[in-house]
Amino acid sequence: MPANNANAKAIVQTVFTLTPHRVTSPRRPPPAAHICRNLHNSSPQRATPLSVGVVGPPPNPPLPATPQYGERIERRRKQAEMLRQAKEFRSSQDQKGRPNPLKKRFWKDMATKSSSTPAPCAPPTRPSSPSRSRNRTSPTPSP
Repeated sequence: MPANNANAKAIVQTVFTLTPHRVTSPRRPPPAAHICRNLHNSSPQRATPLSVGVVGPPPNPPLPATPQYGERIERRRKQAEMLRQAKEFRSSQDQKGRPNPLKKRFWKDMATKSSSTPAPCAPPTRPSSPSRSRNRTSPTPSP
């Protein structure tokens, strides 16, 4: 009996050293209900395959809309007339004596005083803005 015990211990010891520490049963496949369950409420419908063969000839390619010769000339005449009217309008505006906005915006005169110190620039009577109405000085030229 002690020999059988020693023999059994040796067999058990070799089995446990060859197998992992946790003994598990073989995996069973999941039940059929889990495999075939629908993801949606409606039953799945099979796709209807179309025939591989060609049903008929391909359709004709679309033709570009070709403008008529008269339409093109008429459009050019209208554009030329609009340009002529705009030019006449601009020339009539210039003849009315309205000052050009650029000429109205900039100063006409600028007074400078010559002295040995940095030249102060005095703006004309109309200031550019209230905060900038004080006299300006230009930087001293470097020797």
